[in-house]
Amino acid sequence: MNYKPIYIKLEEYEKISGVLESLKKMIGETKAKLQRISDLKDKEELGIKELGERTNSMIQRLGEIESNLNSD
Repeated sequence: MNYKPIYIKLEEYEKISGVLESLKKMIGETKAKLQRISDLKDKEELGIKELGERTNSMIQRLGEIESNLNSD
């Protein structure tokens, strides 16, 4: 690819440079927020899994208790 020089006013360059810096900052903030959301989602999924395991354990215990009560 053959590049040719582009001439722009210094003010325009500074404006563009400022816009690019703002975009970089916003992208960084968005990336951090997405990571936080991902971390919260993982934590939530773990909590749901643990709740399911505890529920199954309680169901099993209730079944054992019911079985013991009916066997007498």
